[in-house]
Amino acid sequence: MDISNLDNKSNQEEEQKSQEKELQEFEAVKKTIVEGAQQLFWTYGLRSVTMDDIASKLAMSKKTLYQYIQDKAELVYLCAEYQLENEHCNMEEASQKAENAIDQVLKIMEYNRQFFLNFHPSLILDLQRSYPKAWKMFLRHKEEKIIKGIKANMERGKEEGLYRMDIDPEVIARMRMAQVESIFNPQVFSPKLHHIGEVQFQIFKHFLYGLVTLEGHQTLTKAMESVEFFN
Repeated sequence: MDISNLDNKSNQEEEQKSQEKELQEFEAVKKTIVEGAQQLFWTYGLRSVTMDDIASKLAMSKKTLYQYIQDKAELVYLCAEYQLENEHCNMEEASQKAENAIDQVLKIMEYNRQFFLNFHPSLILDLQRSYPKAWKMFLRHKEEKIIKGIKANMERGKEEGLYRMDIDPEVIARMRMAQVESIFNPQVFSPKLHHIGEVQFQIFKHFLYGLVTLEGHQTLTKAMESVEFFN
C-alpha cells in the first residue's frame, strides 16, 4: 500500500472540508448582510439608504461589506430575491395548510401583514427606475408565481362553491396585481394622505367580497373574525 497516496487523499479531504466550511461561513455572513440591508431598504426606501448606512447597522466597515457584496445594485437584487423567495414559500405553505380558497388567501395576507405595515411607499418605483436587473426579476416572479398562484386560488374557490362561477381567473388575477401595484403609486395614493397598510387592507377586503358567492360571503365574514389583520 502506498502511504503517500493515503496521505494525499487525507489532505485533499481536509482541504475540501475547510473550503466547505469557509463557504458556509461566507454565505452566513452574506445572508446577515442581506437581511440587515433589506430592513433598511424596506423601511426607508432604496434611494435614501447608502452602503455606509448598511455597514453601520451591521457594525462592520464598508471595506468588509464590499468583500461580500459587489455594489448596491447587487445588494438590492439579493434583497429582492430573498423577499420573493420568502413570499413564494409562504404561498406554497398557505396552499397546503388552508382549509379552503378563502382560508388560503387570508393566510397569505397574514404572512404579508408585517411587510405591508413597514413597507416604504417609494420602493417599487425606485426598483423600476434604478435597478433594472432586480425589476426584471420581479416581473418574472409576478408572471410565473404570483399571477399563477392567484389563478389557482380562483379555480379552487370556484370548485368549492365559494367564488362566483362567472369570474375569469386570468382577468381577475391581473386585476389583482394592478390593484397591489397601484398601492405603491404616489399619484394614486399619496403617502402623506394614506398609510400603505390601511390602503392594502381596504383594497383586499373589496377584492375578496367581490369574488364570493353567498356561501363564500358567510365563510369569509366568519373567517375574518379570527384573523388579526382584520381586527
